[in-house]
Amino acid sequence: MSNASLPLPILRKLTRLPWVFLAIISLIAGIGILTLQSIQINNVAIYADQQLIRYLIALAALITIAMVPPVIWMRLSYPLFALAIMLILLVPLIGVSPPGAGAKRWLMLFGVSLQPSEFLKITLVLALARYFHFAPANKISHPLYLLVPALMILAPLLPIFLQPDLGTAMMVAMIGAGMVFLAGVNALYFITAIILFVSALPILWANLLPYQRERIFTYLDPERDPLGAGYHLLQSKIAIGSADMWGKGAMQGTQSQLNFLPEKHTDFIFAMFTEERGFMGAMGLMGLYIACFGLLSLMALRTKNLYGRLVISGMALTLFLYVFINMGMVMGLLPVVGVPLPLMSYGGTSIASIMFGLGIAISTYVHRSNKA
Repeated sequence: MSNASLPLPILRKLTRLPWVFLAIISLIAGIGILTLQSIQINNVAIYADQQLIRYLIALAALITIAMVPPVIWMRLSYPLFALAIMLILLVPLIGVSPPGAGAKRWLMLFGVSLQPSEFLKITLVLALARYFHFAPANKISHPLYLLVPALMILAPLLPIFLQPDLGTAMMVAMIGAGMVFLAGVNALYFITAIILFVSALPILWANLLPYQRERIFTYLDPERDPLGAGYHLLQSKIAIGSADMWGKGAMQGTQSQLNFLPEKHTDFIFAMFTEERGFMGAMGLMGLYIACFGLLSLMALRTKNLYGRLVISGMALTLFLYVFINMGMVMGLLPVVGVPLPLMSYGGTSIASIMFGLGIAISTYVHRSNKA
């Protein structure tokens, strides 16, 4: 083989990348960076500058990950999931809390702050995809074959719940249940699980912490504590409701620029964006996310091996839950929980985990002719 022929496999892989999908997620990230540009600290858009660097690094990593054959990622699925659980277990021991945050949910490793629960969501998708790839198709609904995935889902739930992080715990449970459903497990299990969940609601309510109950009360009636628990939601709804059709313009939003809107660069960035860009801007952003879900679904249908289909479908589900929960909470349709808007919210762990998962999903698509 001549040296001139060596790069050809890589070139062929590059041509098989879903460039339209990559363009859309880059457009979403660009919109997020432009929104963060409106937050000036000493006349410097520090959030936007850092987010741009993070995204460019993450995009390069995504493309690199996509070049690696998915069989490698399949072999690493269990070890990566085990590593994520180990990091979750370290949080109560050596975890840190950012200023203003009461719960320990972050680790400081080698000078970098990361939130292990974000990586756990991605590695859970990988681990369940690998398990169902090798499970006999005619036996996946047998209780014995469901024991392992049930343990995979339940194992991280308790330590996450005790952090406490009820929102992430519920999202992990939904991702796990969604993966089991996508694998083709009998629907009777899900009906039974829903009945058991509803029956257990009184027990769950009795074990909620006071602030968690307050969040639910605030969701039902944010006016009951407008300067306390209901403040975030009320200011978010004011920002969205005052935007009109085309918004107030960049750096013109009163709620965000006058610092009435808390967490405007992280969990509530959608409210800030809508205040500046209006109803049409919000609809356009939602359209871009819907395009992402649709393209991931098409990629899953075109992938021949089960592991690849489940990874792509699992990432589509994860992305959907992020968007649905975040937008729902800032509009007052869901209780306020700490869920970022993917590719928009400021934060290194969020971007890194999402792009890592998408990179593996795209790897299975690039190598989609492989049946093993």
